[in-house]
Amino acid sequence: MELLIRFWRELTHFLRRDRFQHDLAEEMREHLEEKAAELAASGMPAEEARLEAQRQFGNALLLREKSRDAWGFQWLETLLQDLRFGLRQLRRNPGFTAVAVITLALGIGANTAIFSVIDGVLINPLPFEHSNRLVLLGQRVPHFGTNVFTTPDFLAWKKQTFIPIAAHTSLSFNVGEGDRTQHLEAGLVSANFFSLLGVTPIVGRGFLPDEDRPNARRVVVLSYGVWQQDFGGGRSVLGKTLDLNGRPFTVIGVMPPKFSGGLPLTEGIWIPLESEPTFATTRLNRSIHWLFVFGRLKPGISLTRARSAMTAIAGSLGKQYPETDANLGVDVTPLADYVVGSIRPDLLMLFAAVGLVLLIACANVANLVLARSTARAKEIAVRIAVGAGRARLVRQMLTESVLLALVGGGLALVLTFLSLHVLRRLNPGNIPNLEQIGINPGVFLFVVVGCILTGVLFGVAPAYQGSKADLNEVLKEGSRVSGLGSGRKELRQILVVSEVALSLMLLIAAGLMVRSFRALESAPLGFNPHRLLVMQLTPNQPEHSVKEIPAIYKRVLERVRALPGVDLAAIARDLPLVGANPSSPFSIAGQPAQSPQERPIARYRAISPDYFRTMGIPLVKGRAFTEEDDATGPAVVIISQGMARRFWPHRSPIGDQIKPASGASGWCTIIGIVGDVRKGGPVFPIYPTMYYPYLQVPAEYIPLIEGSMRLVIRSSLPASGVVTLVRREVESVNSGTPVYNVQTMDEIVFTSTSRARFDMTLFGIFGLLALLMAIAGIYAIISYWVARRTHEIGIRIAIGASKGQVLRLVVRQGLRLALIGVVLGTIAALILTRFLSSLLYGVKATDPLTFVMAAVVLTAVALLACYLPARRATKVDPMVALRYE
Repeated sequence: MELLIRFWRELTHFLRRDRFQHDLAEEMREHLEEKAAELAASGMPAEEARLEAQRQFGNALLLREKSRDAWGFQWLETLLQDLRFGLRQLRRNPGFTAVAVITLALGIGANTAIFSVIDGVLINPLPFEHSNRLVLLGQRVPHFGTNVFTTPDFLAWKKQTFIPIAAHTSLSFNVGEGDRTQHLEAGLVSANFFSLLGVTPIVGRGFLPDEDRPNARRVVVLSYGVWQQDFGGGRSVLGKTLDLNGRPFTVIGVMPPKFSGGLPLTEGIWIPLESEPTFATTRLNRSIHWLFVFGRLKPGISLTRARSAMTAIAGSLGKQYPETDANLGVDVTPLADYVVGSIRPDLLMLFAAVGLVLLIACANVANLVLARSTARAKEIAVRIAVGAGRARLVRQMLTESVLLALVGGGLALVLTFLSLHVLRRLNPGNIPNLEQIGINPGVFLFVVVGCILTGVLFGVAPAYQGSKADLNEVLKEGSRVSGLGSGRKELRQILVVSEVALSLMLLIAAGLMVRSFRALESAPLGFNPHRLLVMQLTPNQPEHSVKEIPAIYKRVLERVRALPGVDLAAIARDLPLVGANPSSPFSIAGQPAQSPQERPIARYRAISPDYFRTMGIPLVKGRAFTEEDDATGPAVVIISQGMARRFWPHRSPIGDQIKPASGASGWCTIIGIVGDVRKGGPVFPIYPTMYYPYLQVPAEYIPLIEGSMRLVIRSSLPASGVVTLVRREVESVNSGTPVYNVQTMDEIVFTSTSRARFDMTLFGIFGLLALLMAIAGIYAIISYWVARRTHEIGIRIAIGASKGQVLRLVVRQGLRLALIGVVLGTIAALILTRFLSSLLYGVKATDPLTFVMAAVVLTAVALLACYLPARRATKVDPMVALRYE
């Protein structure tokens, strides 16, 4: 503590140097008077006493200075002197300071904004305790990929696995009664789900094991949003009753706001999984995959060991249930990887892009600093002449550079705040926690360290060059070159070439993103999205009347089709780009029985008649469904072209029968073939798909498939007017049924391309920044070249050089550098753009047209940047130029 006090006192003295000198003088005077008086009192003559007092005080001061040097205060004093001198230099050159600070702020701000997202998404993606131990389990299906769990497999895994696991799935519920009915998404979760994630309710408690049982007491946990909106945020909510689908549930707890941390979890209410009747209907069904299963690794258990143990359990279940589980593998994925896996390549590529922007900014500022150091050549030479060492000069100039970068970093924080606001508006929907991302201490530290490194990066070369001034040449009276050596000239040219090369790389990346996005927008989806209105319905029926749900949908369709302005209407469980993507194995009549690993799999949909006409999906062969394809008629199915080509490659499947494991009962006759539809958008593959009439769905599947359906309407009327009419008709058919999630299909298609639009927009912004900086760099060096060679240009004009010759001379200087940069940038882009392949659609990473167009654009703007100072050079007055110093 005493050492800290001494340090603070000394630092305070350095910061208040004048006060320190005054205090020192007062201390010396008082000490001398006291000591001289003491010595005189002992009998020493007055003059000798005064001299002895001065000698002793001088020794004390010497010891004090040695102590200060031992503590490094001499270095601190020098640093403070450098900082004060640097601030004075920046104040004396406001134009240089403003340009450099803005340039650095753009580069550092862009990096900080993207780093803030990376910090919140990739580095700290989950807000859970020991989140690195959380994993997501999945069942790997042969020839299909990874799927979620079936109910019996989850129960079996729960008994056998050596780590705690919990399940989560979603169901739609209607809350309230009569006119106050609203829709809520409910999460069905295992009793240990919250504790497994390490999250505790902020009010009340979570679920008890006894509540996660069939026919258990009905309890519910609320989300923070529902608690605030529907219950006023009071603690008295505990014990209150919530009416869900006509059944009373008791509120026992409230979760923290946004507790899901970016996971695809329900944000409404939560109910114990096994207490819900739907769970019982799937308890013995090994073909309905609907449960997300989470696990937490115990301390000391590695991911590799966990995967090995899980594989053994999967093999054991395969032997026990060979019809369904044979050769089913298991995937154990870190939960953080699952949350950020899809967006990680985008963010890393964006971070690399803003890194290039910062390098371009550094090159630009280095050019400015180099030009300024040339103007300061005499000052530097004088400092060398009076004894300043080379290391001292380099340190002084690096201090000024770092100071400049820190000022730019301060402005960058403001730009980061604004940039994050823009990023939130551009959020493609797959960046978790983006709303909570901000400037935290980690981001602030990144800015500080980044500013210091940036200052050193752009300052070291100019500082080294500046410290090499030729004293004899610089100190000559009237010298025109002012110390401008060939090394400094070559360095400036290297910086400009680097700017151009880096800018071209960013322009090519931006061009690839633009072409990819245009290909994505023009890709055929397999249906016509225009004039389509989509909304969701969840019939307000108690559990004992589940079989009546299809009849409710049928009556709603009849009424909606009769509305004025409605051309077509249909009902479907899921639509292209919207809803789940369920799949089912199936058997083909007449073919030998296949092993489980060879059994074919296809996606399935439950739809109404007129679905294909309403969606604009072409009927290729056969017929569509009619109203006669109901529960009393023969089971029928329609398949996609892709499914027909894959499983009936050499003949027509019309009239054949298939037996799906889920969604339909028994053998279904194929009556038609329709065009392929991309379920998740253009970037997703086309899956084999089979369509069932929703009126033929077996009763046990109705809660899962038809508990909530989507109504799609083709109409030329305004959406708001149609929705009002539809709500009225739905209310007349089934009172209290909410109509929600209203969107046009064009809006849905627009959202499906949001990730590509996000990448294109940001790469475009960074490419434009790079282009502007490259223009500024070329313009600056040509302008500087013209200014330094005004005398030479005047001589050329005086001896007969034409304006065209002068123009070509100047333009050639800059264009040569630009073309060298274009060549180097093209080579580098050919190597590096391959890392963009995963972000592109419909265009190769080495697309020749993009490379040529980017090179042409950059060369054209470089030519313009050279032309402006070149045109100014042609207007030089020879008489003035010959007197130019």
